[in-house]
Amino acid sequence: MKKKINLGITIFFILIMMSLYITFLFFDNHVSISKVEYAGIIACFTFVWIILINDLDIWLVRFALLFTLISDWFLVIKGDHQLLAVITFIFAQGFYAIRLWFNEDSNNRKILHIYTRVILFIALELGALIILKKNFDGLVFASLLYFSLLLINVIIAFKNTNKNILFALGLLFFLGCDIMVGLSTIEDYLAIGESSLIYKLLNAPIDLVWFFYFPSQTLLALSVLTNKKISSTISK
Repeated sequence: MKKKINLGITIFFILIMMSLYITFLFFDNHVSISKVEYAGIIACFTFVWIILINDLDIWLVRFALLFTLISDWFLVIKGDHQLLAVITFIFAQGFYAIRLWFNEDSNNRKILHIYTRVILFIALELGALIILKKNFDGLVFASLLYFSLLLINVIIAFKNTNKNILFALGLLFFLGCDIMVGLSTIEDYLAIGESSLIYKLLNAPIDLVWFFYFPSQTLLALSVLTNKKISSTISK
């Protein structure tokens, strides 16, 4: 019975996400895009709470999507508080990092997770401090911490695709979204020629940020159905 209910919930969720995705990609002149986009994030958050699973893994994803929901409230609906949005995204990636930690079989690899994250974080922060000097601020610090978490999460997830391919793909799309966000800020510092690939990407007929971001959240939500390591049930 539980499997049938979960199947029905999953099919309904996928249909909703596909409808919203098509709507904001191709009918952006007829709807409030920000509301449609945020509705999709709410749907992802709702899905992981109503699906009939109650183990450690789904609770990690629930908290990650909760912080994602908060981040997108600042960015999509309010359109401000960028630092707060990045900080809450850091918490989201932190929960995904914990998920990867628990999915790891080897204690040596778990230790490697920590060393790799610390080294990349320090390297990025020092590099930015040297380059930006007085322009190095809290937003830069937080953004690099967030990016270091996401990048390592993607790498580790793809080294363990046999445990959860949807999770790895979701994080990869997440990275694609953030690369597009990063490219959009380059125009503030560099002159971008109209013949360049960056210019063409930034002026594509569809919003490539959400082209990547929407599927990323959908896949991350659906990944609670395919995880093969964390299975301990939490008692109610």
